[in-house]
Amino acid sequence: MQHIPTQLEKCLLKSVGADNIFVSDGQNQYLISIMCGYYCLKICKSILLDGMNFKQAINQFSDEPSAKNRSIADDLFI
Repeated sequence: MQHIPTQLEKCLLKSVGADNIFVSDGQNQYLISIMCGYYCLKICKSILLDGMNFKQAINQFSDEPSAKNRSIADDLFI
């Protein structure tokens, strides 16, 4: 699998199986952004609280950095 360290991949394969591992290779935020945690939390919130699957959660962002992506990531109100 692309972009997953070997040890993490082995752990995930044992835990959830290959059919349940998803990887996003899009660049959703600017390289100099300090909002990485916001993007991670937005994905978690979208899955755990909003009922999205991973693909739906990641597809709310465009694959290119943008002000729209930042606005989506910054919207963490519960």
